[in-house]
Amino acid sequence: MSDLPSEFIGYVFLTNEAVTLADTYISHDVVTEKHLIDAQHIAIATIERVDVLVIENCIRNVRPLVIPAKAGIQA
Repeated sequence: MSDLPSEFIGYVFLTNEAVTLADTYISHDVVTEKHLIDAQHIAIATIERVDVLVIENCIRNVRPLVIPAKAGIQA
């Protein structure tokens, strides 16, 4: 990230809204409970309207075809 200009770096935080949305993803089987942290990352990205989210090993933790179908889930 050292090559990335600072104006392109943003900081986001785990809010109550993100926690609730992550729990909703888990309760709807979008992400397994075992991968709570990934669910929280995805929830933060959803709330913040992040264009690209990279989570190490995420492809094994999330069912990629389920997320778009359930993108309308709101906490």
